[in-house]
Amino acid sequence: MIFSICMCCGRSKSEPLAKCNNCGADPSGSDLEMAKSLILSTSITNEDGMPVISEDELVSIGDDIGTGESYDFDPVEIKKLLDEKKVLDESPTIQWGFLLFGFCFLIIPIIAIGVFLSS
Repeated sequence: MIFSICMCCGRSKSEPLAKCNNCGADPSGSDLEMAKSLILSTSITNEDGMPVISEDELVSIGDDIGTGESYDFDPVEIKKLLDEKKVLDESPTIQWGFLLFGFCFLIIPIIAIGVFLSS
């Protein structure tokens, strides 16, 4: 299960990109806020699949944020996440309409051949 904290108030949240139930902060407003919210969660892992920031560390960071301290985000990690999002945003998506349209042109001849061969 993923553990995350709000980048604004430091309280725990159900998931990194969710709106905070405590202060109402919504990281979906910008790519930068989404990247910061992902960093403040256990969803970012190292090569071994272990969270880069442990749940205990996140609780401590959340306590600091709750008392008004700011968290120093690693600019390299933020850039990496922003670059990954950009690649995902630019990836071609399946056009379901074209897929369905193409399927119809494939299935109709198959049915016609089946009917012809069975007669």
